[in-house]
Amino acid sequence: MQETNETADTSPRFTLFDTGPESKSLSRNLAGLGTPINPIERVVISHWHADHTGGLLSFLDCRNKEFGVRTTVDVHPNRPTARGIAPPPSGKVICQLPRDPTFDEIDAHGGTVEMHREGHVVAGGTVWVSGEIPRVTPFETGLIGGVRFTPNEDATTGSWSKELVGFGPGVKVTSQFTNGSGYYG
Repeated sequence: MQETNETADTSPRFTLFDTGPESKSLSRNLAGLGTPINPIERVVISHWHADHTGGLLSFLDCRNKEFGVRTTVDVHPNRPTARGIAPPPSGKVICQLPRDPTFDEIDAHGGTVEMHREGHVVAGGTVWVSGEIPRVTPFETGLIGGVRFTPNEDATTGSWSKELVGFGPGVKVTSQFTNGSGYYG
């Protein structure tokens, strides 16, 4: 249970959800909406795919350079080291997908990493970020041939394994929230 005040926090809060596949799309969209970057105090990353994190470091650089402030970056802690495609039937990895920024890179570019597995409120208690969401329908099986690289303890070697997906009750994915359709990609 979360303690709340008798009076609501009515000050404006700006939260950016995902940063797109690269910096140009984010800056174009913010400019098109007439949204200044200074008041954006938090970035919520819905899940670890480069089409959701590609503009993050340039956004942090711009905000830190122009205003000298750090930005809270709200993420799931289960960041993949690398993701790739290993199509059936061979299961051989044929390519690596664009990587997501590391926690250290986010910090070095002016972000303050907040890791959340569970649901939580942001923006002065006005926005709920759901945390992990179970995949429960057959169409939520993820990318065909999607694999994830897991390093060994020495971090110099590792192995590829099928992405964490499923469609039975209780199976969880590493996603902060869905876009409303139930699709996580």
